[in-house]
Amino acid sequence: MNLAAGLLTVGSGLYIASSLAHISIGQLTRSILPFLLVTYIVLVILTYVPEIVMWLPEVVGD
Repeated sequence: MNLAAGLLTVGSGLYIASSLAHISIGQLTRSILPFLLVTYIVLVILTYVPEIVMWLPEVVGD
């Protein structure tokens, strides 16, 4: 999740997508803003509610 948020904002993914789509970085940033917001919300939930992340290892470990 951290890597996805980083690549969508300042990473090389932003520049590559901008050049492939032939649009400015500003236009691309406005376009991905809703997806970025959801990514940050999920990241906060996974960080502060560890039961969600630890559910599968607990099921498989037993």
